[in-house]
Amino acid sequence: MRRSGLLLLVGLLVFWAELAPGSGQKPPPGLPYRCTLPPETGPCKMNIKRYYYNPRQRRCMTFTWGGCQGNSNNFKTKEECERVCMRIRPANPTA
Repeated sequence: MRRSGLLLLVGLLVFWAELAPGSGQKPPPGLPYRCTLPPETGPCKMNIKRYYYNPRQRRCMTFTWGGCQGNSNNFKTKEECERVCMRIRPANPTA
C-alpha cells in the first residue's frame, strides 16, 4: 500500500509540474514581458470577462477579472490582446 501511495504522489507531482507556469516551452523571443504573466483576478469581487495571452498555447484566452489590481496581462478585447502579444518583435532588432 505504501508503494502505491508513493507512486501516486510522484505521478501527481509530475502532473503538477507540467501545469506550473514557466514549465514547458519558452516564450518566443521578443514577446513583451506583460504577455508572459499569468492571469490574475485581483482582490475585487466583480466578474468581468477579460483576455490574457497564454504563452504556452501561444494564443489569447478568456479569464474572469475581479475589477481591480491584477497585472498588465489583462486586455478588454481579444483583438487588443492579439495586437500586443501576437505581434512578435525580433529578439535583436536592427537599426
